[in-house]
Order: sequence, then C-alpha cells, then structure tokens
Amino acid sequence: MTQQPEEVEKTVVESPVVEAPATRKVRPVLAFFAGWFGIGLGYVYVGRVRLGVVTLVATFGIWTFSAWTRLIVSKASTLWLLAAILLLISVTSLVHPVVIAVRHRDAPKRNYNRWWVYGIWALGTFALAITLIDHRAQFFGYEPFRTPTESMAPTIERKEFFMTDTWRYKHHSPSSGEIVVFERPAEPGIKYVKRIVGVPGDRVEARDAVLYRNGEAVAEPYLHALRPYIAYGRTFGPTLVGQGQVFVLGDYRDNSLDSRVWGPIPIDHLHGRAEYIWLSLSEGVDRWSRIGISLRP
Repeated sequence: MTQQPEEVEKTVVESPVVEAPATRKVRPVLAFFAGWFGIGLGYVYVGRVRLGVVTLVATFGIWTFSAWTRLIVSKASTLWLLAAILLLISVTSLVHPVVIAVRHRDAPKRNYNRWWVYGIWALGTFALAITLIDHRAQFFGYEPFRTPTESMAPTIERKEFFMTDTWRYKHHSPSSGEIVVFERPAEPGIKYVKRIVGVPGDRVEARDAVLYRNGEAVAEPYLHALRPYIAYGRTFGPTLVGQGQVFVLGDYRDNSLDSRVWGPIPIDHLHGRAEYIWLSLSEGVDRWSRIGISLRP
C-alpha cells in the first residue's frame, strides 16, 4: 500500500518596498548667502544642522571664554589672536557649506529645511550678537574706544584705539597713574579719557607746570612737551580730593579740559581702566610700533 506524499504549501514572502528618502536641490550661491545672514545658517541650509550648532556655539563660546578669563584685556596680541580665530571660523562657515552644496546637489530633505526656520535662526543669532556687542561692557567686562583728540598725547595719540577693562573698579580701588574712561555728572553719555593724579585724601596742586601731590613733586615722564607762550593751567590748586572722588588730568596739559576746570570726578562715574593700544591710525607716528603699547601704570 503506497502513501501519497503530502502537498507542501508554499508561502510566497513579498519583499517590502523601501522608499527613497525625499531630496531637495541645494544651490551653492544660496548656501553662501545663508552664511551671511546667520552664524552657521549655511550649514542648516545644506542639511548639516549639527555643524551649524557647533559653529554657533564655538563663536559665542570663544568670545565669552576670552572675556570672562580676562584674556581679551590682557594684551593686544591676545586680542588679535582671538580675532583671527573668530575670523577663521566665520570664513569656514561661509565656504564649507558651498563646498557641500557643490558636491551634493541633491541633499536629503529635513524637517528644519523651512523658510521660517531660516528666518528664526538668522534673526535669533543677529539679535544675540547685537545685544552682546551693545552690552559687552556689562556682560563681558571690556570695551574698545577711539580717542578723537590729543589731550592724552603722547601716551594716546589722536585716532588711536585702546581697550578698557570695565570690571576693574568693581574689585579694585582706583590708583594714581591709571588712565581711566569716565563720564562727567554734568554730561551723561559723553566719555572722556584722562589720567588719575589724585585719589581720596590726596592734596593736589601744580606750580609752574610741576605737579605736587601731598606736598611732593610727582615725576611725570609721560607728559607732552609744553607749548611755547601758552601757560594754560600750569598753576592750580591746591585741591583736596574728597571721599569717593579722583582728580584727573590729560597728559597734554596745555591741550586738555580736565579736573582743573571740572573739579574731581566721582569714582562711581569711572567706566573702566585703559589697558593697551590695539590699533593706531594717527598721523606722524609709527603706527605699527604703537600697537600693543601698555597703558597700565
């Protein structure tokens, strides 16, 4: 008796169809201009949002670190090095997205590739940068200035840029010899730069262009030469500097409005201490050799 073979049912397994991810055309020129409108936005446009975030964090992180560690007010060479690093990051974030766009014209379409995302990124980074720049004296403790006059020559020549430490007098009392930026109570918003020659308790006077502090002549090798036939303010005082005040003078004594006219300046009106010259556009001097000159006493 023979046994019929059982029929084996065959199950046909269908392979699932894998859909290709959606793509979008990216244009190198748009990748370039996106980088101009927002820090790291060029990377976002070409679908590399992580690189965009890294660029954004690196830019503001280096800026913040250099300010809070006081590197930015230490010396001019450090400032220029930091500026070069930030410039390198900026150029890379402009050029690299263009290279990516050229090599990968068909990029995967991401959820963040929307015009309104680009707008938020651009406006957000712009607003953050402007806010930090406008309030760098408070947030970061530094502020650059340019002097438009010769009142502090030859220490600071006209059209020279110098850096100030705006946190200096939060932790230290002002000292004679320091160059300070300040506002007069009578002229809020207008900043001046002069040298402190007297602190609270000092008795300051001048006789025949020689400064005396507490009865002793003060050596001032930094002074500008006297103008012939002009005796402006070469004799004044004596003035007792009160508590919470400093007496300030310009280094070009024949060409400076200062405490000889205004009287002592309140300490709480000091904006910061001048640290160094970081750029010189002054005529008649060796501009390159002026860069990096320390202004600390």
